[in-house]
Amino acid sequence: MNWNNGMGYIRYIILPKNDNWQQILADSYTSETMSIKIKQDKKFLDGFDACVFKLVASRAHHIFYQSESFGTILMDSASIGLEKFCLAYSKQCLDEVIVLKGHPDCFDLYDIEIYKNGILVRKSIYVGEKLYNKAPKILKPMYAFYENTEIGQPSVYEELPYLLPFLNHFGWTEELMDQKKWQMATTNLD
Repeated sequence: MNWNNGMGYIRYIILPKNDNWQQILADSYTSETMSIKIKQDKKFLDGFDACVFKLVASRAHHIFYQSESFGTILMDSASIGLEKFCLAYSKQCLDEVIVLKGHPDCFDLYDIEIYKNGILVRKSIYVGEKLYNKAPKILKPMYAFYENTEIGQPSVYEELPYLLPFLNHFGWTEELMDQKKWQMATTNLD
């Protein structure tokens, strides 16, 4: 399995235990003019790489998820805004909702957002600085336009700059991630 293969295109949302995430997602975006539909796909895919390939290759908004006793991990395309969902979900649980977004230009780094009690308490977009500092002189102008945005104090999670150690920190192992337990939901968000 190539973890870096998907990191640059995928968002990972680590949800504390709550079996009602699909209803919270639908409620977060339903209004008088728009209704969010969530279609549950019963077809399972062959592990992590197959999920990543479908997310990268598809234009629809698919969410792959895996539920465990300690919480749920959602994996989807980072191009869809789910901030309202994260805010709403964090209001209904005691623990933090943690969001990682990868970058197509630098697979081993990510941006982090942390939501607690319905508030965005941490946002760190530091990949630009990291890319710029590591880039050869000839590439520095290309990376100089990345913005660095920070809200709140750095968290302990930012000491884990790579995806796999980060997930291990939460109890997800590589073997667990590649089990054929991924389920898929498709929404009409765009």
